Amino acid sequence: MIELELKIDGKNKIFKQQEVSARVMRECIKFYEKAEKEEMSDLEAVDAMIVIVAGAFQDPGVTFDSILDGLSAKDLAPVLQRVFEQINDLGSDEKKSAGKKKK
Repeated sequence: MIELELKIDGKNKIFKQQEVSARVMRECIKFYEKAEKEEMSDLEAVDAMIVIVAGAFQDPGVTFDSILDGLSAKDLAPVLQRVFEQINDLGSDEKKSAGKKKK
């Protein structure tokens, strides 16, 4: 499960998503590969992370703008990184489950 807490209309709201699509996992991998090659500016990296996080949640309340408006400047990078880690953990869990089924 992935979680994201945003401030919306002055109140904290926690969004939860049980699973993420293969497309979201793929976008995370592409992001990491580009970041490792330093093919993005800081702004492009932050924008890409926000787009990926917004796409991971199947909730109309989680959008590019709601993420930007719902997080403080100091919280933006750590929160995005935490969601990315949660997405990667889900992918790792899926790989482990697939490995167990094959045996």
